[in-house]
Amino acid sequence: MYRNRILIHFLFLIPCILLGQVNGCPEVKITGISENETIYIHCNSQDSCVKLVANYPETGTPTSYSIEQIDYTPEFPFSGLANPISVNIDDVWSDPKVILPFNFCFYNQEYSQAVVSSNGAISFDIGNINDNGFTDDADECPWEFNLGIPSPQFPSTAEPKKILNAIYGVYHDIDPSVGGQIGWQLFGEFPCRRLVVSYYQVPLFDCESINSTFQMVLYESTNIIEVYIENKATCPNWNNGNSVLGIQNATGTQGITPNGRNTGSWSTENEAWRITPSGPSNTQITWYDDVSGAVLATNQNEITVCPTTAHSYRAEVLYTLCDGSTILSSDTTTVEYTDTVFAAPPKEYIICDKDDIKDGITTIDLSIFDSELVTELNSINTYVITYHLSQQDAIDNVFPINPATSFINIDNPEIVFGRIEDLDLKCVLIKEIDITVSAGPANFDANVVSETFADVHQILATATGVDQYLFSLDDGEFQVSGFFDNVNVGLHTIIITDSNSCFKKVIELVIIDYPKFFTPNGDGINDYWNISHIEELVFANITIFDRYGKELIQFDQNSKGWDGLYKGTPLPSNDYWFKLLYSEKKPKGVQREFIAHFSIKR
Repeated sequence: MYRNRILIHFLFLIPCILLGQVNGCPEVKITGISENETIYIHCNSQDSCVKLVANYPETGTPTSYSIEQIDYTPEFPFSGLANPISVNIDDVWSDPKVILPFNFCFYNQEYSQAVVSSNGAISFDIGNINDNGFTDDADECPWEFNLGIPSPQFPSTAEPKKILNAIYGVYHDIDPSVGGQIGWQLFGEFPCRRLVVSYYQVPLFDCESINSTFQMVLYESTNIIEVYIENKATCPNWNNGNSVLGIQNATGTQGITPNGRNTGSWSTENEAWRITPSGPSNTQITWYDDVSGAVLATNQNEITVCPTTAHSYRAEVLYTLCDGSTILSSDTTTVEYTDTVFAAPPKEYIICDKDDIKDGITTIDLSIFDSELVTELNSINTYVITYHLSQQDAIDNVFPINPATSFINIDNPEIVFGRIEDLDLKCVLIKEIDITVSAGPANFDANVVSETFADVHQILATATGVDQYLFSLDDGEFQVSGFFDNVNVGLHTIIITDSNSCFKKVIELVIIDYPKFFTPNGDGINDYWNISHIEELVFANITIFDRYGKELIQFDQNSKGWDGLYKGTPLPSNDYWFKLLYSEKKPKGVQREFIAHFSIKR
């Protein structure tokens, strides 16, 4: 029996759902089992049935919460928001308070106002400010903390002013009096307005050369919270580098944080989290035959339909809010019969440039895609496969690529269209194949980006090209980010590769520093004081003084260092000062001066 494929068309009633990831709005979207917007039933299907899937945020009452990592795809800007906060002021809560046009339900209590901390938190405890409409001493926000959440004493037992009933995203001691932006703005329309609070390039207190950029998003109706972190730096020598991401209730008896993100010293970038109310379910889904109005299923996110003619189906999700009111979201699909299957999504494939000339042009055996075409058609009959340079050629079955086993791409990336036809059923499937030939990155590099002798050392490796590149420090695990924080002094190896291992580059970098003390007691350990890895400097001249400014010795980068003697006599335990004149290999020719002190311990 001849079987036509089924094409699903969608009527978007609410367009705010992101492809590949449902956002926090109370909205439903119907897709196929593989999240395709267009769903096909194969021509040789034995039952002409297809699965429909309802995608929507499944929430519960906000008596408890769950937390999950999500894709880092911030929808809203980090800078330039309509309502600036804490302009040039450090360690305060926002006064005036933020008035919400919707009630946000947090730990089963409704709130229509909140205060925002200059240190990265939102609290629904308006008692944090004196509410006189301007910032003063009474609006102070604590910066020192050592407790994790949940805790009724957070941020510390010594701090009389507690930070409870709050969202921490990310709470750490930052200093907007030095620079950066903090602001809030409302986006969207009922029933999915969002309060967005952003912190943009705000310097860390006592480490003003580094900063943090992050954002909190509060959703109307679903009461979902999202945190987006573009960059969260750490100042390890201040407040123990402590930071925390999460939430806790008004008494500090309930709270939740992601693994590794409770109070402690940590850094990250391009990271996002969603905190979702997870008490008893407050959503109900119902599937309908959109033509007759008959109920097909309830409380099922997936259903199977078997139409014999063109037909429409509807999914409705009912959200029950904290105040007992409801919001209804729906999406409708139309199932239509057609002749040719256009398989989605396109196949994305990266192949290594195997030629001696790394120009992104190479020979490709297209038959490696045959098995995928066979699987998608789901055919058990005799079939024929061809490849074409345009979709229209594939539809018309003209100008096949011949031979398909030794195709040389013209463009990079190259798009070809695979065509498989079931010769018994006369059923055709066409699939787009996007081929990228990886010849390695166009540019790559790695550098120490922190200042010489900085308190915190950082390395940044970069690579730009058509592929996704991965970075490793000292044979550690590969990561997408090329940023490495809190790197130790010494020689380091950076490895840059791509996701298909077409390319590998090893770069060595050296971080120099100076010891804060040495022990010249003749035991052969730490008997000489010198700049670590001084041999990596192009030029170095070190002069050492006693605490009264008397010059004791000079030496250069070729010296073993100072042994703590002056004219053959051991100097006592004390503080000593040094002045270093030096030139680094990068940037060449730039002479710098650095003055600091160290100690002799005998």
